Amino acid sequence: MTTHTIRKLVTVMAALACLLSANTARSSVDGARLIGLAMHQEVGRNIYIGAIHYNSLIPVPVDIVGAAGPKTMEYRVVARRTSIRSLIGSILLQGELATGKPPNNNAIEFAGDLMSAVKGSLYEGDSLTISLNSRNTLIAALNGQQLARSDNRDVADYLLIGWVSERGPSEAFRSSILSQSIDSSLRSAYDEQAATAERIAAVRGWNVPVELSKLLIEPTAELMVAAVLGEQFAAKEESILPSSEIIQEFVPLNALASDTHQSVAEPIQLASLTLTQEMMSSDSDVTETSDAIDAIEYAQRLASFNNHVMRSVYAKIRYPKSAVRRNIQGKLELDLTVAKDGTLLNVTVALTSGNKLLDKSAIKAANSAFSSAALEGIDSVSFAEYGDAAGDTLLIPVPISFVLTD
Repeated sequence: MTTHTIRKLVTVMAALACLLSANTARSSVDGARLIGLAMHQEVGRNIYIGAIHYNSLIPVPVDIVGAAGPKTMEYRVVARRTSIRSLIGSILLQGELATGKPPNNNAIEFAGDLMSAVKGSLYEGDSLTISLNSRNTLIAALNGQQLARSDNRDVADYLLIGWVSERGPSEAFRSSILSQSIDSSLRSAYDEQAATAERIAAVRGWNVPVELSKLLIEPTAELMVAAVLGEQFAAKEESILPSSEIIQEFVPLNALASDTHQSVAEPIQLASLTLTQEMMSSDSDVTETSDAIDAIEYAQRLASFNNHVMRSVYAKIRYPKSAVRRNIQGKLELDLTVAKDGTLLNVTVALTSGNKLLDKSAIKAANSAFSSAALEGIDSVSFAEYGDAAGDTLLIPVPISFVLTD
């Protein structure tokens, strides 16, 4: 056997050893790295499933804040479409509420770089990961494509605190993400959401910043943190009760609200936090000197607009009497096509409840809500989130839940 042949054999054996080592490591951490899962909602609409992954098991999930990397936060999109600006805005806003401090320059720069790198909207199945590796480098990736980085590990903890702090997320989200057992139904929902091959290829076609090129080859043990993700919890639904004394064919959904349920007249939650009137004010002190700060105001104004649309539609909804008698419940999502002057052009069922009575009642409510007056509150944020390419119409999703309780 020649020296050349021996060298080739050694090279092949080394490559096989590396491959075997990588596969073995991957299979050994697929379950261990996932330590938390929860459903994130904004104004009654599921937006993403949040997952926390860590390199090893820890006694309490909240201990991951301040822990060394590798560790990963994942945002697995379940909404049909959402903007990166809306997502980043709500993420930063959660951090601000949890810490009592606005995002610092490091967080602002990281968020701005990420928003600049994403081309267009985020879609159902997209996986946005924010990972801290063992060298304390923070890396953001979409469907595996790395898009932004920061050498400041404090950004990772700022974002994590927004998920696990008592002051940050809603009670439902926090209890789920910190639970020591992952709900099987939420895990299934997470596993079912995946980007298509075409979407993955499209994202990989985006231009990667030059400064990220050296990060494209990370040690396998660190990359796997960003690769594996998932978990669950069915977010607690806010339900409106029909009257116990039905005296007409349809009963207003908001006619009687249980003391334990949120009335549509109260502030609706954005993700895990409740927007106050001050936070939604157009006279906000939030400056517009950076993309990241703009993202926070963007999320607030979008929530205010969605809140207005939801309240307008819910005020007109009537729970069909026959559905009440037969204990029929369901969730659906409407698409409202609206002209730029606020005129309602069309209402369609994007996601059916599975029952025609409920679907028809929701459609009727939406048409009735804007039959005599145009939709108000349409501004640049509304168009940025829901407008078409021509700037002539908006396609606004409206989630509706028909829920009966004792």
